[in-house]
Amino acid sequence: MKSTKFTLILSLGLACALPAVLHAQTAKPPFVIGETVQADTGAERATAVAKGSVRVNGVAVPAYGIRTLSPTTDEWLNLDIKAGEPLHSSATPAQLRQLAVYPLGTHWLLVPRGWQLKSGGVGANGSEAWTFAAADGSGWLHYRHSGACVGCAQSAAAPFFPEARRDAQDNDFDFYGQTDVPIKSVRLRPHLTAYQAEKNQGRIDGLVYYKADDDLPHWHLEVSLPAAQQDLAQPILNRLVPKR
Repeated sequence: MKSTKFTLILSLGLACALPAVLHAQTAKPPFVIGETVQADTGAERATAVAKGSVRVNGVAVPAYGIRTLSPTTDEWLNLDIKAGEPLHSSATPAQLRQLAVYPLGTHWLLVPRGWQLKSGGVGANGSEAWTFAAADGSGWLHYRHSGACVGCAQSAAAPFFPEARRDAQDNDFDFYGQTDVPIKSVRLRPHLTAYQAEKNQGRIDGLVYYKADDDLPHWHLEVSLPAAQQDLAQPILNRLVPKR
């Protein structure tokens, strides 16, 4: 199969550039593209707190903290951007003027400006799951990682990485055998896959990481944007591409 080199995740000729359609025929249950997944915690209350602005590539961008309940102590956790942390992005100045910054336990995200934190939490196993959405329902963003749950990582990554599927089979873990809709996928790095899908008359852009022996073996970011903002998918996803 002809390989394709990417300097960014999405030049969004992606629909043409992606070489493979992943929709395996299998009896295993499908992974639902666009499904909200909660962290392994009974306390899913989370509140976004305005923190002024931070500079990304020298551009002032609104910044938020997140206040959420600890799953182990039932006390409040405060997630904030580290003071003085240099923030860089592939976004253009025009794109940055449409985005805001949110800190998570393991990453910071770019989220369309004006979107709301709808739900989220931190799990007892160190997992996280967060959902942001446009106030008018025209778009959403989901981020989750599996924390220390090895079986969770292998199961969720299985539709996107054959090695995750083999790992799950070798360990007798249940796993997802396919996605519920076809996806067009490209392996950007040895442990990083980008994809696009069409669902409910809208486009979904995603990025999935899996490395079995990593401290954080699996994370997954999906975003569905209104047509007028689809160019924001590129910087939103590229924010989590590890530096070489």
